[in-house]
Amino acid sequence: MIERTGLPKGTCAIELNLDAIPVVESLPAPRVSPFPAVFQDVSLVVSADVPAQVVADAVREGAGELLEDIQLFDVFTGPQIGEARKSLTFALRFRAPDRTLTEDDASAAATRRYSWLPNASAPCCVAETVGRAPS
Repeated sequence: MIERTGLPKGTCAIELNLDAIPVVESLPAPRVSPFPAVFQDVSLVVSADVPAQVVADAVREGAGELLEDIQLFDVFTGPQIGEARKSLTFALRFRAPDRTLTEDDASAAATRRYSWLPNASAPCCVAETVGRAPS
């Protein structure tokens, strides 16, 4: 084909059947809130055999609809927290779709988030919340 079309040596040619590529339904762009987020980091000490995802799911469920995102960013084990235990630190982002969150809103979400965690499948012995500026 390259010789037939007179293209220079070293040219590559490919035939691509676009009909063979599956059509994916386009998704709408996510809505961007005009309201600022509130950021918190939380460290939870749990049994070493508790999966981080179980703890993240428990925090997400307890925090309610204001929790926009949760990311695990640190796992610590060591004699400081006891044998067969680990500390999981999560970055949390809260946002309301209709208003700017107040400090009271974030505190209420934090209280709701931790009030039931000891009864969940991820038994916690320590919960520490540290407010932080957005990164």
